[in-house]
Amino acid sequence: MALQIVAKKDGFRRGGIVHSGSKVYAKGALTKAQEKALRSEKMLVCIDVVEPEATAAEPTGKKGK
Repeated sequence: MALQIVAKKDGFRRGGIVHSGSKVYAKGALTKAQEKALRSEKMLVCIDVVEPEATAAEPTGKKGK
């Protein structure tokens, strides 16, 4: 799962990161220590989100019979 972090105050720093607005971090992008610090911080809202799947090749629109 990815982690979406929403800052309650733009420019707030925690876990060695400046937080502004909302950002989604892919699984593995944060260390365990960073994730723990971010999840326990009251100035940040942390939401588990499903990571978007890799974009597959677009279908050609031709149907085989």
